[in-house]
Amino acid sequence: MEIVTKVTTERILDIARSKYARDPITAIVYERIANLWNVYLAREGLDRLIPEDVAAMLMLAEIGQIAVDGSNVDNWVKLACHAGCGAEAADLDMTISIGGDTSGKA
Repeated sequence: MEIVTKVTTERILDIARSKYARDPITAIVYERIANLWNVYLAREGLDRLIPEDVAAMLMLAEIGQIAVDGSNVDNWVKLACHAGCGAEAADLDMTISIGGDTSGKA
């Protein structure tokens, strides 16, 4: 089983590397995501990552993809999903009253 897993993993990596090398758009997307993550991780007071940070970084990954090609609806949907998961992880009360009050109190 270990040999099969190793061969399969190596094959997957070979395919991914060959696609990355041939696809300049992928290189641009990865570059933008790296830049966004570096800005996020450089913020003051960051000692360790928490679930909200993971959600924010996944959102930045989607934003990096959207910045290169905003026509892919899946990226927009995944961005919204990561935002929702981040809000849930932060245990934010997202209730907004009819009057537009954003205090979180209905």
